[in-house]
Amino acid sequence: MIGQLTNRFISWLKNREFRRVSKLNRFSPFELSFLGHKMLINDNVTFLHSRKEIFIDEAYKFRSDRRDPFILDCGANIGLSVLYFKKEFPGSQIIAFEPDPDLYKILLKNIHSFQLENIQAIEAACWTEEGTLGFQKEGAHSGSLTNFWDESRKIQVRSVNLGKYLNRTVDLLKMDIEGAEYEVLNGIRQSLRNVKNIVFEYHSSIQSDQKLADILSLLKEAGFRYHIKEAFTRSRPLFDKDVMLNMEMQLNIYGTRE
Repeated sequence: MIGQLTNRFISWLKNREFRRVSKLNRFSPFELSFLGHKMLINDNVTFLHSRKEIFIDEAYKFRSDRRDPFILDCGANIGLSVLYFKKEFPGSQIIAFEPDPDLYKILLKNIHSFQLENIQAIEAACWTEEGTLGFQKEGAHSGSLTNFWDESRKIQVRSVNLGKYLNRTVDLLKMDIEGAEYEVLNGIRQSLRNVKNIVFEYHSSIQSDQKLADILSLLKEAGFRYHIKEAFTRSRPLFDKDVMLNMEMQLNIYGTRE
């Protein structure tokens, strides 16, 4: 009974804390006690959404017969996905990419605060070649290499050729790269057979050709079975013309070899 009351009290405290967070102003950095550590948050809306998706819905959960799976996290943001992978597989080896310089600094602070090991954080965008690219800062989780809706937010960031990290078995390739998924997947198509599991977001921008059919064909060619979940779609597609951050549709796409 005491244990049940204690759990209820802890749950109540957490819910009260998250209600407090929900009332904060957007894009105002703050600290929060999360999983027993201090975590720096850059945006309350992004945090609450990502916390639910990653830790409650477990959108990135995967199976591995290894205690130290190798994970590539493209678009690591402030590190919630990294924390989840480390919770699931404490011995995992992770390379985390984040191109937004402000988010990258927060990512490093959170990795240090949680005392995480075997993580290489790289300040760069995953792309098809090394160099620099235009990048639109959004301030939260929607910075983009390809989907520009406000030129005043455009900066230059370093890009890396993702293919050079695929010369070994990759247990999970996670990509949240806001519209660059087709270009990157097409650029690494010859190396995708080294990837056991893949999860990424497909962003259908109103200013670009739709590439969903090409992406699914590419996954099939690489030997994956795919699964699609809705993230954002129009409720009445034949009638509505509403968009979110210049997108008419966003899907979560998974690929496995089982």
